[in-house]
Amino acid sequence: MAGLVMIAGLATPIEASRDTFMENLTGFVLASFALVGSPGPATLSLAALGASFGVRRGLAYLLGISSGLVVIMAITATGVMGVIFAFPGAAPVITGLGAAYILYLAYRIATVPMRAHECGG
Repeated sequence: MAGLVMIAGLATPIEASRDTFMENLTGFVLASFALVGSPGPATLSLAALGASFGVRRGLAYLLGISSGLVVIMAITATGVMGVIFAFPGAAPVITGLGAAYILYLAYRIATVPMRAHECGG
């Protein structure tokens, strides 16, 4: 029983069965849990930050990581793909904006002044 898939309230020419939709949704949820539970750059940077700056700053960083993850998953689940399907020319623009933002973040990290560590002697 194929139906028209609705993405972000826009009808798209993609025809899919309910089983295909559920398989894709199940895969997305499983991949999300695997990514959240696996040690990656966020986990490693959180451990390093907590060791260097203490629990209070570590908790603030953890809150930022968690809220960022929720925002990214919400945006993905609610329709960025709908925009890309509706306007195929938007994909390079969205990709370019994402790449520019990552480069901006890398620049900010690279230009942060180093803190002098006090040596206890």
